[in-house]
Amino acid sequence: MRMFRGEIRLFRAFGVSVYLDYSWFIFFFLVVWTFGRFYFRIQDVAFSAAVAWVLGVAAAILLFGSVTFHELSHAMVSNRLGFPIRRITLFIFGGVAHMHSEPDDPKTEFEVAAAGPIASIILWVFFREIARVADVVGWVSGESLFAVVAQLNLVLALFNLVPGFPLDGGRLLRATVWWKTRNLKKATSWAAKGGELFGYILMFGGIATIFLDPARGWLTGVWYILIGIFVRNAAEQSYQHVMIEEILEGIRVSEIMGSNALVVHEGEPLARLVQDKFMLHKFTAYPVLSHDGKVIGIVELDDVSGVPRPERERTRVGDVMKRIPTARLTLSTARASTALKHMISLGLDHLPVVDESGNMVGIVTRSDIMNMFQIRSDLGDEVVV
Repeated sequence: MRMFRGEIRLFRAFGVSVYLDYSWFIFFFLVVWTFGRFYFRIQDVAFSAAVAWVLGVAAAILLFGSVTFHELSHAMVSNRLGFPIRRITLFIFGGVAHMHSEPDDPKTEFEVAAAGPIASIILWVFFREIARVADVVGWVSGESLFAVVAQLNLVLALFNLVPGFPLDGGRLLRATVWWKTRNLKKATSWAAKGGELFGYILMFGGIATIFLDPARGWLTGVWYILIGIFVRNAAEQSYQHVMIEEILEGIRVSEIMGSNALVVHEGEPLARLVQDKFMLHKFTAYPVLSHDGKVIGIVELDDVSGVPRPERERTRVGDVMKRIPTARLTLSTARASTALKHMISLGLDHLPVVDESGNMVGIVTRSDIMNMFQIRSDLGDEVVV
């Protein structure tokens, strides 16, 4: 198990690395608490507190495995169709499969989106049959556990089929509209509006549930409200992402990057970096080179400011820099939107730019990209692509 910024790498399967966002622990606690404190205590056969809590933990673990299987199904289908997914992140409201690039045709979009709900339906049938076997042999706690996990997978499948971003149903809707209209922007707009509407319905339903039954409905209502906020915000962000892609279409990194970037070496003491770079120049980040002159990362002001002044002489740049995988280094010929994706996924505001040989040629920032986005967005039809 490896620790990353904000995430834990759990394992690798089928060529896909599975990460756990720290927010997932909130989800795990809420699921255990909901089932251990409430659900398994009000069954026809009421379980003792100890058994109920054990069943709550087991339900949370099986639900975690189900969500992981759901996301891996997306990844396996996408990889087979030539759109690599090498990373999955599980967080408080589910999971997300990170695509290196979006599908370029509606058929691929449809097949990748459909894989998740199909996987959840398979798990629903699987756990339902295990529950039946447990019932036959008289294993009461097992029947109760597997029955509820089966129900959760059915809910997961149906929930994801709602036609709105960021749910799988939203991608299915987008693929269908895209296929009918040949207009990705219109298709994305429809899917995003569907997601926003569904988010508001969930929030309203949560408020209504709490208002109508404040004594017993508050927990369900809070869940509805939280999920509704998440769906609504994610739908809006999905549409913004496509708009950025469209407005920045044709813009290459070489057109907006700064070519006069100063560099530092990984073995350089932080004290020298502060004295020779941060105190003398306006830049708040510097690309880091290895001993053989290749770009290996970037050091930003916050990396250095967190190190006490007495320790900066013996602390090296390589000790605090943000390492950038070779695959995430941006070519000068790459699209500006691709560089922005890399920065977001790495949690960076600056990204070194390299040539085909991996040599440093400049640096691009989020503000560089967003300034260009603002200019082209404001000028609209006056821009000639």
